Amino acid sequence: MNLNATLFAQLVVFFILAVFTMKFVWPPLIKSIDERAKKIADGLAAAERGKQALAEAGRKAEQELAVSRSENQQRLAEAEKRAQQIIEE
Repeated sequence: MNLNATLFAQLVVFFILAVFTMKFVWPPLIKSIDERAKKIADGLAAAERGKQALAEAGRKAEQELAVSRSENQQRLAEAEKRAQQIIEE
């Protein structure tokens, strides 16, 4: 195997590049990736909260609608009863 100075020079340059990358390039890259992951997680959590709030609002609307319908039926029954009383008088 023929090992010459060029191979050693390339090896040294490679290690210098690797150290430079690990020290100056990698940390900001990891930081931005972590920030983006946090933003995405926050967005997903907000979407889930919105989904739950929407479901709760739907349940409240259904309850209010049911109460309203029952009140209307009671009023109609009272009106019919009163109409019968007026007719009988």
